[in-house]
Amino acid sequence: MDNLNLKQFFILENNDDLFNQAITPKSCGGGEEFKLLALLGDRILNLELFEIISGEGIKDSGNMTIRISNYFHNEDILSHVGRILQIESYMKPMDFNHTITKDELKESVEALIGANFKAHGYGIHKGVIKKLYKILQSIEKDLQKEKKHQLHYENPKGALLEIFQERGLVLPFFDTQRVGGMDNSPKFKCTLRGKYDNKEFTMEGDLTSNKKDAEKNVAVMFLMEFKGISAKKEELKTEEIAIQPKQKPSLEQNEVIFTLQGENFNPGEIRISTGTGEALFKWAKRKSIKKPFSMLVLLANRVDCVSSSSWHISLPNGELILLKSTIDAKDYFEVGSAESINRAKKIAARKLIKNSEIFEWLKNTYANKLI
Repeated sequence: MDNLNLKQFFILENNDDLFNQAITPKSCGGGEEFKLLALLGDRILNLELFEIISGEGIKDSGNMTIRISNYFHNEDILSHVGRILQIESYMKPMDFNHTITKDELKESVEALIGANFKAHGYGIHKGVIKKLYKILQSIEKDLQKEKKHQLHYENPKGALLEIFQERGLVLPFFDTQRVGGMDNSPKFKCTLRGKYDNKEFTMEGDLTSNKKDAEKNVAVMFLMEFKGISAKKEELKTEEIAIQPKQKPSLEQNEVIFTLQGENFNPGEIRISTGTGEALFKWAKRKSIKKPFSMLVLLANRVDCVSSSSWHISLPNGELILLKSTIDAKDYFEVGSAESINRAKKIAARKLIKNSEIFEWLKNTYANKLI
């Protein structure tokens, strides 16, 4: 995609200054203009994705958030979009040896969205987001195909049964029948019946050539349908100790448009479990499934080289959370916006967890640490 076509894609043909700011991160000589455009684009993209996906019939906010953070709005996906749009070829690093990072590509995509909004105001940006969504959908299909292929070869039936056992649920029934085919090439289909999350379900798999693959197929369908449930939820015998939360930094006077979370009230004691024998990185993964923000807060009180702070602002159409985590002396910033503060915190925390690769860092740094 040449320079003109990239400008046309984001409808910035007559806005050279904004276009150039949006493709000029710090490594290319950019400054606050780039960061502000990326921040604006981040918020706009999240809001529009929520609107598009809710229009497709997904009403559960949890599933919607997981789908957006897993398949659309994260560093890996948006940097891939940046490569598809060939944004990198128009960036000019000040250091000839510098390689444009995934984070810079991600932020450039967001900054171009922000530049469009700044140039045209509300409305025009929706067409740009729809074009981006088509690219994101094609990437999502490839990821789901890869995940489905991976699940098929990782004993999906065993994983499914383990989930039910760990949650104390009645095991589902695999009803596998031969439904046709010749003796030398029979066809089988498996129907899965059971009760999960207090809801009865029936799920039919695809036709396969043997019973084992039929059961694998329907198990994969179940695991794909109920995203995220395959994470282990262990019942642990624990004891609790009380610790005082770490002091959070105060804001400078010129930053008071946001409210620092926790500064105007005393949260009291934070209670964390000890003596569980669970590996730290496994605990972090498990805890982050439902409470990603809480996991970051608790982790900051388990590990000295991790700290987190968040800032909040109420907007006419929702709540905005700015989240900062320092992990091993490196700062990460993410923004979450939603109809409630708690939902905005979850969104920001999930993005930060994904983009900081904190689980991998914990596994490498604290491989043998038990809590």
